[in-house]
Amino acid sequence: MTQHKISSRLLWIVITLLLVLIAFAAWAFSARQDATAHSSKTHNNQTSRSADHAGKTSPPQAPNHSEVTNANNTLPAASTISKPRATTVPVVNLSRTLPGLGNDAENYASTLESSAPGQSFRKKCQDKEKAILNALQSGNTAQAATLQKQYESWKQQERSDALSKADQAYSAGDWSSAVTDYQKRIALEDNTDPQIWWHMADALQKRDRTSAKETKYAAYLAYDRNIYSQKPDVTLLLPTLQILQKALAAEDDHLGEIHLLEAMYRAYPGNAQVAVDLKKTVMHYGFKVQKITPDTNQFPTRTCVQFTAPLSEAPDFHASNWVTFSPAQAHVAVVRENGGICISGLPAGSSTQMHIRAGLPAIAGAVLTKAQTVTLSLPNRSPSIITDTGRFIIPASLPPAVGFSSINISRVKLKINRVPERALLAFVSYSQIWCMSIF
Repeated sequence: MTQHKISSRLLWIVITLLLVLIAFAAWAFSARQDATAHSSKTHNNQTSRSADHAGKTSPPQAPNHSEVTNANNTLPAASTISKPRATTVPVVNLSRTLPGLGNDAENYASTLESSAPGQSFRKKCQDKEKAILNALQSGNTAQAATLQKQYESWKQQERSDALSKADQAYSAGDWSSAVTDYQKRIALEDNTDPQIWWHMADALQKRDRTSAKETKYAAYLAYDRNIYSQKPDVTLLLPTLQILQKALAAEDDHLGEIHLLEAMYRAYPGNAQVAVDLKKTVMHYGFKVQKITPDTNQFPTRTCVQFTAPLSEAPDFHASNWVTFSPAQAHVAVVRENGGICISGLPAGSSTQMHIRAGLPAIAGAVLTKAQTVTLSLPNRSPSIITDTGRFIIPASLPPAVGFSSINISRVKLKINRVPERALLAFVSYSQIWCMSIF
């Protein structure tokens, strides 16, 4: 009996202790939650006050929306470079408009640098650099510093004197002397100043017509060095392009002249003189078909016709209104694309006459003065087989047949291999199930 009472008493003590522990744990958890909520509220209040204070003391700054175009990748034929002060610089991508001219122009610049004045200048530079090196090797750093300073001053003076002499000849209208003196200045290296190239291009143009090629190179280099400088001289861009245009005309490169004027027209849409020059050049030297590109391997076939000038970009222009075909083609699509006309659906392996109506509008108001007829000859499609190029297995219970489509192929040899069931996995992994031979 006594033992039973002791056991009951111990049980009540244990239960009481457990209840106390549970109550204490609940109290501790509640206190922790309250502390966390209070800390969060205090932090939010401080953050709100900080934000209000910041909003009152320092207003948000406007973002810088300056945009710079990189001309090495991909400048379009006519685009703009945005400067930080919302000033747009019209840019013509001469590398795309006149392919190959840039490489020839850089070779011309290298030729001038390799001329006799350039070689003499570099020989003197080498002698002075050697003297500086000797002073350094002997440990006389003070003398080396003095020689280096004198060397830099001498180079600057040589270039300044050469440029001053060329500018004087240019101002006096002595174009032959100006060209010679500018070429000597270019030979002294450090010739990235677009003003030098522009003045030489202008002097070359005014000197005589026979210097058209050199004028073209100098104008290209003047324009190229200008647009890639940190602060392009906007006032020189259009005059430089006009010099280049005249040089192309002097070389009788009228197609290149039209392409350049087209790019100028897009870069300077508000310039009436550029529009007049483009229309006049197109009308004088002919608005006609330049190239026909058939592609019979597309489905349907596709043929594109390019002209010496791009077609009108007016929203109400529809290429299908200006062409007809003989024999008549009821299921062709005619659209304007890349400045020309593209026709989809002509029969392969045949020729079709395309009649272009007079008055076909081109860019800048130019029109086709006379109706033209061109022959669109499409060759046969290339022989080909269209089938599943992946490996597949024909169950033994099915007929040994493979489905495919062929174009301009009269005979096909098909080989089907029988593979034992146990070797099937290895065969699929390392072998080709079927192959075809074309006769």
